[in-house]
Amino acid sequence: MAKLAVPLLLLLFFQSLISSQASLPLQTTIQKDRSTSQYVITAHLQTPLKLTNFLLDLGSTYTWVNCDDYTSSTYQHVPCNSSIASLLGHYACLDLCNSPPSPNCGNNSFLFLPDNPIKPVDYRKVNGLNTALIDPFALPNAQGYLTLINNFIFSCARTGFLKGLAKGVTGLAALGGPYNFLPGIDLSKSLVYTPLLLNPLGKDSEPDKPLLSSEYHIGLTSIKVNGKMVALNKTLLAIDGEKGSGGTKISTVVPYTKLQSSIYKAFILAFLKEAASPAFNLTTTKPVKPFSVCYPASAVKNTQVGPAVPIIDLVFG
Repeated sequence: MAKLAVPLLLLLFFQSLISSQASLPLQTTIQKDRSTSQYVITAHLQTPLKLTNFLLDLGSTYTWVNCDDYTSSTYQHVPCNSSIASLLGHYACLDLCNSPPSPNCGNNSFLFLPDNPIKPVDYRKVNGLNTALIDPFALPNAQGYLTLINNFIFSCARTGFLKGLAKGVTGLAALGGPYNFLPGIDLSKSLVYTPLLLNPLGKDSEPDKPLLSSEYHIGLTSIKVNGKMVALNKTLLAIDGEKGSGGTKISTVVPYTKLQSSIYKAFILAFLKEAASPAFNLTTTKPVKPFSVCYPASAVKNTQVGPAVPIIDLVFG
């Protein structure tokens, strides 16, 4: 895997810390798996602590780990009627376990519904509802020392959830959940960078129960090619608060930018025009799926600031 130079500051994915143990920001290196282009982080989990590789996903709600091969002397299930379960939000409860006690099975256990953003899980073959666990978790802090979190909350999952994930990955680190560390404390309000937006009608919404999205959006207002505005329907770039459609989602699991069909057509026309201009003089070649427009690399000149191609600007409000 290729390591990225910028560390990931984790404050911390999903509402996982219900204590003051992590007084310093925790960090870990993001690695990019070459074969899948997926971003992966490594953390310490279980007792004794074991290195665990997680797929990093900005859009998923629940951090999860494959519990079919999970061995720890300290794990605990989250009781259905506990204050922690109330904080997490009532989803489902396993009243009576029909198998021997294990991370995957416990009486009166709170249940999560984790997901796999790379390859949808076939719930006809794999249990979708999985137990919530509490167990030690550790990452280096800002000073480089390993910080142990005794009551890290995450979801179990089954081996079937691992399909499509990079080799060696046994779980998912979700950054799409609320940053609620203690009741009444929402750390997302402290963010001072490009705003991350939430769709008021997320994918888990029901007709009579709207829920904020777990996926992050950004406020894209227009697209420029070589400094010229692309003629597109800008209303599609904003979230429709009544229907939950539209908007610009930011993702760490999709390997390339995807555009709504009408926006894509307008963008392609603008790019083709600029690329064919005397400044670039580029001619298309046979496209490679899933892309519809490609250029021969040998025809693209190199400059001190990169390939000589039309510049694409994403404009934010």
